[in-house]
Amino acid sequence: QADKRGYPPYPHPSYLPHYMYPYSLPPYYGPGVYGRGYIVPPVYHAPPMPIAVRHDAPSCSWAVEPPRDSEHRDDNITVALDNVTLQEQVQKLQHQLQKTTNELDLVKQQLVVAEEQNDSLSADLLKFQKLQHWQNTYLRNKMQKYEKIRFERKKSVSEIKDELDIKETEISTLMEIIEEMKSKLDEKTELVTFYINENNMLKQRALALENLLKEIFPDGNVSLKSQEGADSLMIFNTPKLLRQLANPISPTICTPLTDPKTCNTSSPIKHDTSIDLFSSAGIVTVLRTPYKTLKEELLEVSDDKFVDDEVKRLQEVVKEQESIKNSLWENIKDLSNENKALQEYRKGYEKLVYNIQEKEDVIQHLRNELETSQVNLQEQKQFSSFDVTKESNCTKHDKGIETDTQQRANKSTATEVCEDKVQGLTLELESNKDKRNESTETDTWREKDEMIQRLKDDLKTLEASFQQEKQLNADLHKKYRKTVVDQSTQISKEETWNIPTAEVAESKKTNFAKQQMKMERLLEKQERIEKELANERGINTTLSLKLQGMREQNKQIKDDLEFHREKTSKQTEIIRTLLSEKRASEEKGQVLETENENLRKENSDLKDEKKSLTNEKHSLSQNLQNSLNRLAIEASLGNNARVENELLQNKLWQMEAKLKDECIKQIHMKKQIIDLKTTNNSKFIELERNLSEKENEIENLQKQIEVINIEVFLSVNNKELGRYHILFYDRVKAIMTNF
Repeated sequence: QADKRGYPPYPHPSYLPHYMYPYSLPPYYGPGVYGRGYIVPPVYHAPPMPIAVRHDAPSCSWAVEPPRDSEHRDDNITVALDNVTLQEQVQKLQHQLQKTTNELDLVKQQLVVAEEQNDSLSADLLKFQKLQHWQNTYLRNKMQKYEKIRFERKKSVSEIKDELDIKETEISTLMEIIEEMKSKLDEKTELVTFYINENNMLKQRALALENLLKEIFPDGNVSLKSQEGADSLMIFNTPKLLRQLANPISPTICTPLTDPKTCNTSSPIKHDTSIDLFSSAGIVTVLRTPYKTLKEELLEVSDDKFVDDEVKRLQEVVKEQESIKNSLWENIKDLSNENKALQEYRKGYEKLVYNIQEKEDVIQHLRNELETSQVNLQEQKQFSSFDVTKESNCTKHDKGIETDTQQRANKSTATEVCEDKVQGLTLELESNKDKRNESTETDTWREKDEMIQRLKDDLKTLEASFQQEKQLNADLHKKYRKTVVDQSTQISKEETWNIPTAEVAESKKTNFAKQQMKMERLLEKQERIEKELANERGINTTLSLKLQGMREQNKQIKDDLEFHREKTSKQTEIIRTLLSEKRASEEKGQVLETENENLRKENSDLKDEKKSLTNEKHSLSQNLQNSLNRLAIEASLGNNARVENELLQNKLWQMEAKLKDECIKQIHMKKQIIDLKTTNNSKFIELERNLSEKENEIENLQKQIEVINIEVFLSVNNKELGRYHILFYDRVKAIMTNF
């Protein structure tokens, strides 16, 4: 507010010149305030003084000698007041300039800090991008490894399936072979029972013959010494009869067995031996223990010249006895051989039963493993890929093999059919080995089940045909048995052991022709009996050959069983190792799956972090753009302020030209500016120190970023940046309001 005279309010009295004090003060003579001239006091009129004028100052109309009247006094007062107001304005402008310069320095510092933070954040972003790229490559490599492992496991599973199929086929073949062996064992048991019955019958017959011999020959030897009939007996000593009587067929214990291949029918006799019958249990039954041989008895008969009828009867009895002994001996030989064979078969049968039990246990174990593997394979269906065309070709090949085996079965016997089945199954095994590297589906399992069912049906048909052949063989055995029994009964019926004690002397005188005819008939009968014996020997040789063939087959079957047993043991060991490896691989797969899931979770977390970082980066870039825009606005405002400052400086220059007294104040102001610069330099040095400390703190914080959570660090930085932006915006707003 202005005073009564219309002047503006005065500042502090210390700022006023001497002439502005109250009028009661004493007059003052001396230089002016700024030393540019002498101002005349208002009361006294001093002489004029020279005025020092600046040559570089602009020409001013007022820089002349002041007038000496009252008007000039008023002009001096107004000029002084104008100088005071201008000085105040200059001080205000300088103060505002200083504030703006300080604020600009702060803004520059904040910009430098923001740029450093941006650089650090960009470096952190690059680090995180590199780390994410490395983690992605690491995860890709791990996924590739896991895929390779899964592919190898699929291959191993398919191979295990193929091996299990092969094992099933081998098991089916072994079961077929076992069934065949069982059927053969049944046949052998029937034969054993048949021969045991025959042996019992022969024992009974031998006992009956022994009783008859004991009844006929109670003393063990009958000497037929008589001097009669010597001439008539010598007539019948033909070469053929004497040869047959000299070398009768009477086998002993020490004589070697007849060779069925050579069919040596000659059996030389030893005169001081006895005829024994060996049963299946090893019991020896003595048929006859003569003190003398038949040859000696006949010689005694010929020496004593016994009756012709008695001689004929004795000759017939001897022949029949020799034939019975020969047939009995051959039957005993066959029975002993067959008894040994049956004992071997019994041992083999027990071994086979034990092996069958082991195989059944192995089969049950394999079936359980198959069921478990099928369950695992059904679970891993989604990871399996299969080739259907090759399987169809393999099934066609298997069907061709089945048709070939069926044709062979229709043509050959049961054993040949089984061999063909084994060959077909080996071909199936080879085809399954070719299919090991290929994967299978449930359809292939069904086809294989159908094939196994077909094979079972074929085996049933073969078993039926085999049973028919077996029945035919049994019928033939029964017929042969009946013929043997009939022959034995006929021979036993024909045996007449009634030896007359006394005959009429009329029988001594017989006709030579009748006796010769009877002898010829006897010879014919002997030849017929020899032919029958030869036929029986041929039958026995065929039976022995069959026995040898059966033994060889049994040996082959035993070898096959041992081979299959070794093979199955090896395969079971392989399957156990494969199962252990499979379990270990499954456990590893579960561990890898858990690791894969963890890695996927980590990857998803990293992706989320990456998204959050990208969002934060975007927000930071937007904030930086906004800050840059604000700084551009502030720079434009600063430029405007500088322009205005220049204008003001020009005005000040003009005011300096006008005002002489302001020089001293300017000098003081320069000193103050120097002091301010020194203070600013000291402050700047302190700020540099603070900046270095801040940089050290930033480095420490960057080191701690690896340990500290990034989100907390970024949130703190965002808060600080927001606070700095708010302060900056408030300062700019204040500057704008001031301007």
